[in-house]
Parts: sequence; structure tokens; C-alpha cells
Amino acid sequence: MARRITLVALIGLVVASCWVVLSLFTHIGSYTTILEVTAPAALLRRMPMKYYEFMWLNAAIYAAIALVIELTLRLLVRRPAH
Repeated sequence: MARRITLVALIGLVVASCWVVLSLFTHIGSYTTILEVTAPAALLRRMPMKYYEFMWLNAAIYAAIALVIELTLRLLVRRPAH
């Protein structure tokens, strides 16, 4: 469980890193919908946000979502004792 949550947090960090690199070369205004779906930290609208804050916050949000999903699945898949 911990490995999957860590992997999802790493994916969130990579996604946010891609958005940071893209924002350095283009204007993000035309990508706002995709940005808000893939990087939930963008929904905070706290500007200016430092790049590293954005990336770590996005990774933390991805990890929190993964934790909720893991715990929910663990409760749903629990088999009754015979």
C-alpha cells in the first residue's frame, strides 16, 4: 500500500514538473481546464506560488487521493471471516 501511494505521489510530482516546464516556454492560459484536472494544486488560485511549492503540493494532493482510494478499497474488498 505504501509503495503505491508513493508511486502516485511521484506521478503527481512529475505531472506538476511538466506543467512548470511548459509554463516556462508558453502561456498557460489556454490550458487551464487540463491544468486544473491534472494538477489540483492549481485550483487554489494562490498566486504567485513558487514552482517548488506547486510541485510538492500537487504531489501531496495526489498522495492524499491515493490514500483515500486505498483505504476505501481495503474496506470494500474485506472478506467476511468464515
